[in-house]
Amino acid sequence: MNLRSVGVLSPSEGVADFPTFARGSEAGSLWACWTAAWRPGLIAATGGLPTVVPAYGPPPAGEWADGLLLVPTAPTDESAEWLDAVRGAQAPTPLIVEGLVGRDQVIAAAQQLLAAAAPGIRHAPAELDAEFYALGYAYLQVEMLTHDLAGGSVFDPTLFSCDVVEAARHAVDGDARATHDHLRWCYDQLEQARSHTYPLELLMLDALLVAETTLGDSLVRTLAETRAANVLLPGDIATRLADACPAARDALQTAVQDGRACVMTGAYGGIDLAAA
Repeated sequence: MNLRSVGVLSPSEGVADFPTFARGSEAGSLWACWTAAWRPGLIAATGGLPTVVPAYGPPPAGEWADGLLLVPTAPTDESAEWLDAVRGAQAPTPLIVEGLVGRDQVIAAAQQLLAAAAPGIRHAPAELDAEFYALGYAYLQVEMLTHDLAGGSVFDPTLFSCDVVEAARHAVDGDARATHDHLRWCYDQLEQARSHTYPLELLMLDALLVAETTLGDSLVRTLAETRAANVLLPGDIATRLADACPAARDALQTAVQDGRACVMTGAYGGIDLAAA
């Protein structure tokens, strides 16, 4: 199989009206599928960006014969009918990953299918994979913003796609420097599009999120290695930190006294991170 395309089945026409109504695990599955589709090995193999596949009407026969299709959980009636039409067609069917919530699960399932159908696909180191997941998220946000405010995309999709593909090819070659050079150009294009449509100064706040999984030695090491940290500490986690992790509690207190950290907090129960 020569992988030609990667898509995410969605009840929308494209990235501009990407669904925002999902909650909890459904939202997690949607984001997992979209960001997993930006794995650089897949982009380098197809030579193009992943797409949103509208789940409206039967797909053209054979259009996805050499494709990888990622299907989020909680499919609509339209998406279920779309999948039935694909599976019932006479033409070869795409590789389909469906019903999974976490990105690691989606990637593992896709990798298993591709290992048998397209074993020649190469993949980048995990740290470079993560760069593309972030880029895919940023691209989606900018496209949704610019379409809402300007009525359409305001940057050159061909140029952007070429830079993303070049970055992906360098990533699978293990060339981190060239990869980051091309990714920087990609982000420059996204920033120009955002500034053209929404010309307000943006200030970024780098926050260190503390959760139950990062208490203890992990938090102590992070505070020791950082010069300045804005520590986001929900009330319930702060209570657990004080009661069960004295070393991390003391390290945080010292960092605050030394001016290397400040603490941000909110509701006692924190925030819902199910879709993160």
